[in-house]
Amino acid sequence: MVFGVNPGSLKSHQRFSDKHELPFPLLVDAGGEVSQAYGARTLQKLAPLRTVVGIDKRGVVVYYQRGMPSTDEILHGIGAGSDA
Repeated sequence: MVFGVNPGSLKSHQRFSDKHELPFPLLVDAGGEVSQAYGARTLQKLAPLRTVVGIDKRGVVVYYQRGMPSTDEILHGIGAGSDA
């Protein structure tokens, strides 16, 4: 399952999700605790850093990449690439 986590409001999440027709839910990280726990905050902890984290069914982090990796990079990183 895929989730997007962001400190934005529920209303802004809904607009963004509707606009981009996202097939997964966006979760509100109002206090920034989730992004902080995954090291996805700026050094000053003022803003989140775009980070993709893949977590397997056992809760083990199997993929971690800052920025905007491609879908192929993510799938390969979690072991679900086209050649897997």
